[in-house]
Amino acid sequence: MTTHTFFAPLQLRSVDLLVIDYPWPWRTYSEEGRKKTPQYDTMELREIEESGPQDLLSPKGIGFFWVTWPLIAKQSRIIEDVFGLEVRTGGAWSKRSRTGKLRWGPGHIVRTVCEPYLIAAHKGHGFRGRDMKNLLETFGESELPGLARENSRKPDEFYEELERLTPGWRRADIFARQSRDGWTTWGREKTKFDRK
Repeated sequence: MTTHTFFAPLQLRSVDLLVIDYPWPWRTYSEEGRKKTPQYDTMELREIEESGPQDLLSPKGIGFFWVTWPLIAKQSRIIEDVFGLEVRTGGAWSKRSRTGKLRWGPGHIVRTVCEPYLIAAHKGHGFRGRDMKNLLETFGESELPGLARENSRKPDEFYEELERLTPGWRRADIFARQSRDGWTTWGREKTKFDRK
C-alpha cells in the first residue's frame, strides 16, 4: 500500500500542516466496555504503519497526530520508527461539556477527561521559522480547550487556533469528520458532520 493510493487524491510532499486522527484499534475487557468504545471502524496497527503519512508532509512541514492513552507508547514508536518523523512535543485536549464541565470518558484503569496528541516533523529538518515556533509553543505548553461532541470529533477551537497560527499554509485533515475552508480533507466519516 502506498500513500498515493491510500490518501488519494493528496499529492506527495504537498502539505505544510497535517492533522491526522487515525481510527486506532481498541481492546475492551467486557461486553459492557465494548458499548463505551468508539462506534466506528478501526484500523489494525499494521494498516496504519503502511499508510505513510510522512510522504504527504513538505520537508519543513509538521504533523499533529491524535493518539490514545492506552497505545501512546506504540503510537510514538510508529511515528518515529516507522514513519521516520521526530516527535517534538505534544499536549492534550481537555474535553468540556456545553455547561463548561469536564466530560469524563471511559478508561481502562482510570477515567480520563482529555485526549492526547503528538506533534512531529521530519528528522533533521528545521521548521518554517518563527511561525512554527509560535505554533509549537501554543500547542505544546498549554491545555487545548474545546467542546466535546460526537465520538472522536475534534473541537472547532483546535482548527481555529491552527488557522490563526498558519496563514497561507497548505493544510490537510486526514480521517476528518467534516470539510473545512482552507483545508484538504479526507476521511471515511467526513460527510456525516459536514454543514449543509
